[in-house]
Amino acid sequence: MANLSVNLLSANPPEELKVAYDDAIKSREDEQRKINEAEAYRNEIIERAAGDADRVRLEAQAYKEQVVARAEAAWRFDHVPLAAAEGFIRQILGWREYVRGVYWAHMPGYAAHNVFGHKRPIPPWFWNGETKMRCLANAIGHSLKYAHAHHIQRLMVIGNFALLAGIDPEAVHRWYLGVYIDAFEWVELPNTLGMSQFADGGLMATKPYVSSAAYINRMSDYCKGCHYDKKLREGEKACPFNALYWDFFARNTDKLSANPRLGMVYRQLQKMGGGAVQLLQGQARELRLRLDYL
Repeated sequence: MANLSVNLLSANPPEELKVAYDDAIKSREDEQRKINEAEAYRNEIIERAAGDADRVRLEAQAYKEQVVARAEAAWRFDHVPLAAAEGFIRQILGWREYVRGVYWAHMPGYAAHNVFGHKRPIPPWFWNGETKMRCLANAIGHSLKYAHAHHIQRLMVIGNFALLAGIDPEAVHRWYLGVYIDAFEWVELPNTLGMSQFADGGLMATKPYVSSAAYINRMSDYCKGCHYDKKLREGEKACPFNALYWDFFARNTDKLSANPRLGMVYRQLQKMGGGAVQLLQGQARELRLRLDYL
């Protein structure tokens, strides 16, 4: 039988390798320790932030209830009229939250909505108020001077005309955003594009907010002394709002006639007869061709 001889070599690694290995293990342990510390800090911050958010929400809710109670008390003691108190309370109770919800639910593409395909540019007098329409001259002039305007001036004078005239809704949005000092996009864009211009097709509001001269005359004294006659529908002296109003509904029958809130409008159009409607639409086309000079 042959004898085998085995020589066992030393298992000790070189000192340099041992140092490198120990450094690697220590680095891994340090890394895990820092990860654990960061996660603990993150959890602490999240918990603290959640607590702060709950506190802010509770404080905001309490303040909202206080403001509503004070507004209601002002009405009950006859310090403000019912319409003013109701409008203010409705805004505080939830309108702002609704508008903000519309904005965040539909952005970033919301600004591109243009259900009626309106493309006309803003007339030059939107920047100086120099128009023969007294309501628009006053509402735009006031807006440019004070960077502010009443809700009716914004919605039912300026916005009303822009929609009836077929002005590009995104251009209208940019004008409102640039002119009004209180125009933050999250609240201005849905109000302008959705409520004022109905460009989203009804995501924001249930019907277009438009009117003829009769409403403007009922809500203001603008029609007194105006170059145009609020009672006329045709001719050079006819108020532009009248023909533009009926033309708006006539040319958008396919989009709007099924809306139950507009049933009365379309019944009135039918009563007018085709010939009368055609004359109004001809007047409206002529007005849109010379928007810059109205």
